[in-house]
Amino acid sequence: MMEGVTLLVLLAAASLWMVVAHGRLIKAKNEVYDSWAAVEDVLERRDQLIAVLGGLAQGRMGRDERSGVLVARLVQRCREAYGAEAVAQAEDALAAEVADLLHVVALSPGLIADPEAADLPGRIARLGAKVDEVVQVYNDAARRLNVLVVAFPSSMVAKMYGFRRVGYYEPQGASAPQRGEWV
Repeated sequence: MMEGVTLLVLLAAASLWMVVAHGRLIKAKNEVYDSWAAVEDVLERRDQLIAVLGGLAQGRMGRDERSGVLVARLVQRCREAYGAEAVAQAEDALAAEVADLLHVVALSPGLIADPEAADLPGRIARLGAKVDEVVQVYNDAARRLNVLVVAFPSSMVAKMYGFRRVGYYEPQGASAPQRGEWV
C-alpha cells in the first residue's frame, strides 16, 4: 500500500513539474513573439523613413535616381523577409545603401534645405538607436527560450510539445551607419 501512495505522489510531482515547465516554455515563447513584434515595428518605421529619403533622392536628384530605386527595392526586400536571420541579412544590405544615400544627401544642400527632408537623417538615426535597444530585448528573450529548449530537464517537455530554438537577430555588418554619419 505504501509503495502505491509513493508512486502516486511521484506521478503527481512529475505531472506538476511538466505543467510548470510547459508554462515556462509558453511564457518564454510569448516573450520572443512580443519582442520580435517590437523589432518589426521599429524596423518598419525606420524603413518607411528610408523609403521617403530614397524617393526624395530619386525625385529631386536625377544623378542618384539609381540609388533611390535600389533603396526602394531593398526596403521591399526587408518587408518580405521572414525570420530574424533573413531580416538581419536584408537590413544589412539596406544599411550599406542607406549609408551611401545619406552621404549624397549630406552633400546636396538643396535637398537638406527642403523642409520635408531636413530632419529625415536625424529621425532615421534615432530609430536606428531604438532598433539596437529592441534587438537587445529580442535577443535576450530568444536566449532564454533557447536555453529552456536545450537544457535538461525542460528539453524533454520542449520536445514533447514541439518547441524549437529561435534565431537571433545578428546583422553581419553594422546594423546602420554610425550616428555621426547620419546627422
